[in-house]
Amino acid sequence: MSGTKIKGKYSYKPFNAKLVESSSHLKKSIKPVKGDEFSYKCNICSKIYNKDTFLFQNLEIHLKSARHASATGEAGAEELTKAIAYLEEIKSQAVEKGEQPPKESKTQKNETIIRKRNNSVTKLTSQDYYRIEVANFIMKNCLSFSFADKFSKFLQKLLSNYSKDALTAFSVNRNHISEIATDVVASSLRKKYLEVLSGTPYSISIDGGAAKGKVEYLAVHARYLPSEEDTLTATKLIGLIELGKSSKGIVMYEKLKEFLFSGEGADSRKNNLMGISTDHAPNMMSSGSAGLSNRLTAEIPHAIMIYDFCHALNITLKHSKRHFPQKYLKIVEEISSHFSYPQSTASFKLFLTESQKNKVLAIKNYVETRWSSFIECLDRILELKEALETYFMQEGKSNQKQYFNSENLVMLNLFSCLANKIDYFIRYFEKDNRDMMKIVKLSKNVLSRLEFFFINFPTLRATLKIRTSCFQGRLFTAN
Repeated sequence: MSGTKIKGKYSYKPFNAKLVESSSHLKKSIKPVKGDEFSYKCNICSKIYNKDTFLFQNLEIHLKSARHASATGEAGAEELTKAIAYLEEIKSQAVEKGEQPPKESKTQKNETIIRKRNNSVTKLTSQDYYRIEVANFIMKNCLSFSFADKFSKFLQKLLSNYSKDALTAFSVNRNHISEIATDVVASSLRKKYLEVLSGTPYSISIDGGAAKGKVEYLAVHARYLPSEEDTLTATKLIGLIELGKSSKGIVMYEKLKEFLFSGEGADSRKNNLMGISTDHAPNMMSSGSAGLSNRLTAEIPHAIMIYDFCHALNITLKHSKRHFPQKYLKIVEEISSHFSYPQSTASFKLFLTESQKNKVLAIKNYVETRWSSFIECLDRILELKEALETYFMQEGKSNQKQYFNSENLVMLNLFSCLANKIDYFIRYFEKDNRDMMKIVKLSKNVLSRLEFFFINFPTLRATLKIRTSCFQGRLFTAN
């Protein structure tokens, strides 16, 4: 092929300075890479994305990509369109002369299919550019795709209520959010719900809120029955208490006491407090009397202190996961990591069936600190195993082609079966406004599920015995 050179086993087209200088858009954005005559650097994309170096022979593909269009923006859209038209003209002239364009790799073919399906950049509208920007923001910040609809409505509300100059000058940081949450929102919540709690039995859930690893505020939720006829509980956030420099149990206790048991109706709220639920952090629940919950139950003896079910079950599942053969669970983490790149996700969608495409299914991102994240990721992988197996057999490395052999599938399904028996209760108990009678029934049922789960984990039976004793002693005796 004319104009190509051999680099290793493949032929590549070297950087063509004359071609670049012939287009205003290319002249601004495309620069040679020192020491690599086959590549170029995109100055426009380098300002936004990590990757900014590409093979010169794929220049047209890059210019037509949604990523480059987004980085260029509306202001440079006209010049970009002319640059693409110029490259297409050069290519057609080469074909007329009998020259053959370089063969596309599988990834390039997939990109071509996607580009044709979405139409080329020449047909992008203002709406398309806005959507690309929002999609880029959501993916870069690891937000749920379902956030897009609420986000777009919020943007419309801002644009309709405020001027462009006001929005341009606007800024907000985490300190602003913290101040608003603790001063503005918290004071209105406190006034509204303390009056309610003065007239009805209730329990509270307490959890520390952290920023950059440092506990900065105390979140207090109350659960109560709105009326004597109700069996469906109401769960409300009643306050965010700023802690200051210290998050010790004594400091939390004094702050909560001032927040909940001061002012009008304080004695009634003390008498109405039936239960206290926290995680097992040392400043919340200690073996002695230093924890926040320990101090509260010492002052209010009739209140029952219980280890939060969701925290207990999540930690149980987390510790049990370590005793399962890790080579099988590592497959889930590797697949999740592989699809954390938009290019991989786009390529994989070509292997989905029509019904799967209609569901907009994608591999879920595994986040170690997020509850149920591993199980959600594993279950999605098992749901799409046929498409994933085909994808990795065609596009994957040698080890990736073995992900879905019979042994791995059996072990992944086994872990999913066991773990979902516990994850079901985590999901149930972390939700608000549950029927009280069903809560009592499921609280007892969780013990038998735990026993089943631990049957293949003998080293953790002692932990099960301790947890069982805790649940029975703290919850069921009270009932």
